[in-house]
Amino acid sequence: MKIGSAAMFTVVTLWLTTPILAYAQAGGGLFDTADTNGDAVVTRAEFIAARDASFNRIDRNGDGSISDADFTRIARFKPDVAKSLQDSLKGADANGDGRITREELHAAPARAFDLADEDKNGSVSQAERATVKSAVEARR
Repeated sequence: MKIGSAAMFTVVTLWLTTPILAYAQAGGGLFDTADTNGDAVVTRAEFIAARDASFNRIDRNGDGSISDADFTRIARFKPDVAKSLQDSLKGADANGDGRITREELHAAPARAFDLADEDKNGSVSQAERATVKSAVEARR
């Protein structure tokens, strides 16, 4: 089953604008890190655990939450990327206070995982990862 162009655009946008999902830019990124048992398949639980572990890297100012204050540098140099990043993270802000806590991030939908999981079997195979990586590289 192929990913439709609208779905692929969403995957690409998420991967390119969200540091925790910067798969292609790091040669595998979160999905490679998430594969903790080395079976070349990433389950939803592995993905969410890896995403949770990235919280401290995203919380650049160390205040215990992710907010616009964490993106001041990127906003200065790449405002369009900062805006996309902020927009993509808004869905995780469950209480709408402008800050994403560790708990909110953990509970947030795993949209990139869901889009990469082409066959909807609850895991992302190497072939599915390769499809996403190719799409991201094609958009560069």
